[in-house]
Amino acid sequence: MKWFKGFIALLLFSLLATMAVLGRHYVNDITTTQHRINNSKMTPTILVPGSSASQERFNTLLKQLNKMGEKHSILKLTGEPPLPTHTLRGRGFLGRVQTY
Repeated sequence: MKWFKGFIALLLFSLLATMAVLGRHYVNDITTTQHRINNSKMTPTILVPGSSASQERFNTLLKQLNKMGEKHSILKLTGEPPLPTHTLRGRGFLGRVQTY
């Protein structure tokens, strides 16, 4: 009976050690994934052309930026004077939503 208690204690200790190792591995994987997600977020940049510039003013700049690494999503907003100030027309791709 004495050997049985020792066996149970060894079994419980082995189970606890295995859970600790697997838990540490899981936490490290989750932390690494969260760091990758956090580092991949881009900060939006708003480019506003001057009053005499065309809507295509920043095309060359954006082409150069996209050649350097990650591609940036581009959303061009237009609003003509006859439209109310709160009405904007968009063209481009933003996230998963295609805008027109």
